[in-house]
Amino acid sequence: MNEVNQSSSDDEEDKAERILQAASEIILSPDFHSLSTNEVAERANVSKGLIFHHYGSKDNLILKVITRMLNQQLRDTADHVDSYEDPLDVLKEYTQLQLKLISDQSHIITLVMQLIGRMHKDKQTELTVLMMEFAEEAIFTLRKLFLELGWSEESVMTAVQMYLAILDGLGMQNEFFNYLPQAPSDFRYNPDDILEFVVDLFDKR
Repeated sequence: MNEVNQSSSDDEEDKAERILQAASEIILSPDFHSLSTNEVAERANVSKGLIFHHYGSKDNLILKVITRMLNQQLRDTADHVDSYEDPLDVLKEYTQLQLKLISDQSHIITLVMQLIGRMHKDKQTELTVLMMEFAEEAIFTLRKLFLELGWSEESVMTAVQMYLAILDGLGMQNEFFNYLPQAPSDFRYNPDDILEFVVDLFDKR
């Protein structure tokens, strides 16, 4: 009897994971516009009702996807930072990772803002705390990195803020061009140029 119950439990966990994976694939695709539970159910090969059974609502499912995505980004960033000894190599790799995220997943920020706007207050707090933890981890990593690149204790947080402002600006620009694909290509940034600019600006050794 216990084996039957365990098998049933494992099957439910597998279905919940398939739902989450299907929603992640849809949301993280570059041409994502909105999440359809019908599409999730079809891709995960489950009934639509099972989505609500496991996650309660579409917004809860989106929240789970974003939570997993942010946690994965933190792990990826930590792996990249730990895999290099020269801080300049870390800066290059970190920047390239951020530029890729801006290019491939800039729509996620818009999705998060929309989600916060229509969430229950408790869920808003949960997502806000998650975003703050993600930001604090990024700031901690960058502060340590810029100190190794020659910035003083007095000026290092200014460097971190400048760096994040550059990335925010690039993200906004990328989102702008997503809405106006006909805009002149001269206005689009070149990732290689951005990388060279960041290295020249922030390496003070």
